[in-house]
Amino acid sequence: MIFFSTESFRKSLALLLKAKREEYASIKSDIVTLFFGKTPDAIFSSPDMVRIEREFKIIKIRMPNSGSKLSKRDGYRLIYLINSKKSIVCLFYVYPKTGSLRQINISDSDLKKYLEEFINDFSSKTLVCHDLTRELSINNKGSCMIETCEYEQISCMEGMQK
Repeated sequence: MIFFSTESFRKSLALLLKAKREEYASIKSDIVTLFFGKTPDAIFSSPDMVRIEREFKIIKIRMPNSGSKLSKRDGYRLIYLINSKKSIVCLFYVYPKTGSLRQINISDSDLKKYLEEFINDFSSKTLVCHDLTRELSINNKGSCMIETCEYEQISCMEGMQK
């Protein structure tokens, strides 16, 4: 499984990690827990779908905030794209439902903006690879220009340019 992220995701994650009183300090481990050890089919079959197109799915999923002992309902929302055939996940955005940085929801225009950002980041090769085994750290090779990701990235974009 290959994990990428857009700039919006990385900014939203950084903002949560800088919040006062460490109310969102568990966000990285909560994201890793959500995905770690799951098959692409298990991730793809999430019931919290936003949009589906062939083997692509954009998902907004509820996640608990384990650091604050909050349930999925009161925890985070994570928006991501998955390509089940290529075992690719691209993280778009994350936000909390409670706390000082709470956000009620995202609009359809925000969702469209995140998808457009993904397409732009793909085109400019600025998507970043992540290593879940090291608590969502950025892969030491950095961007998706690494040879093993480039083919996957191109395949992932087929069918998204409508």
